Amino acid sequence: MWWEAQGLDRLFGSRSNWTKWYRAGEAIEKVHAQFEKYADKLPATRDALYEVALLQPDELRLCLENRFTRTSVTQDEADWWRPKKPQPVINSGATAGSIRSWRNNWREPRQPRTDKRTLPFITIHIHGSLYDFDKSGFPTGEIAPGQVVEINQKIVDLLKPLDAFVRVDSKFEHLLEGYDKRRVAAERRKGKAR
Repeated sequence: MWWEAQGLDRLFGSRSNWTKWYRAGEAIEKVHAQFEKYADKLPATRDALYEVALLQPDELRLCLENRFTRTSVTQDEADWWRPKKPQPVINSGATAGSIRSWRNNWREPRQPRTDKRTLPFITIHIHGSLYDFDKSGFPTGEIAPGQVVEINQKIVDLLKPLDAFVRVDSKFEHLLEGYDKRRVAAERRKGKAR
């Protein structure tokens, strides 16, 4: 009701568009607060800043320092690949696509063809209510995206010492993208119902 009373549809076009502006501002604030010396390296476009806002704090630090890559989510930091001359993912010319691509590859690394960790071992499923929204477009699930991130990190931390034997193929980035798509669709349905 507040959104309509303020006429914000006219200003932002939709709530999902406003969310991108809000998160872009959040990214700028986060970098200024935690990584002041990199503040002038931020990209200028809203969509690139939105992608910066989607990074976890440790990912943000890595993106500001260099272009790190890894072959598994449990790989030890000493074994990560990085260019000898730093090429930060986040720079003034970075695009939304380049930041999103790095984030996807970081969170769900591609399995090298030579990797011997290929035998299926454990399957973990998350509660399907992650994608549930009410008629107003608000999430109603028993689990939230933040909990999915937290559970994923606990599993990674638990299995990190076994990286030589166990490969964790996390799909939480895919789950979060699915959540965002359904959230936007729920907001659109709400807008059409008026």
